[in-house]
Amino acid sequence: MEAITDPTPDCALRRSHLPRPGLQRIVGLALLDPAFSHRLLNGGRAAALTETDFGLSADEQNSLMTIRADTLTDFARAIAAAYPSSEI
Repeated sequence: MEAITDPTPDCALRRSHLPRPGLQRIVGLALLDPAFSHRLLNGGRAAALTETDFGLSADEQNSLMTIRADTLTDFARAIAAAYPSSEI
C-alpha cells in the first residue's frame, strides 16, 4: 500500500481548526493510517466511517458522505468549511 502523498501540516489539518472531536479523530486517523485515508478518498468512505465509533451524528456522517476530495488536505478543508468554529 502506498503512503499518504499529502501529509502536509496544512492549517486545515491542524487539530485546532477542526471543530468537533469525532471529525478531528477521523482526520487524525487518516493521517496515521494510509489504508483508512485511501478508503475515505476512494469509494470506501461509508465503510471507513462505520468501522470505528467516531461519535458522529447522523447529520455529520451524511455531510461527510457528500464531500468530494482527492486529497486528505481537501477533505479536511471541506470539513472545516462545513463546520466553522462558530458552530462549536
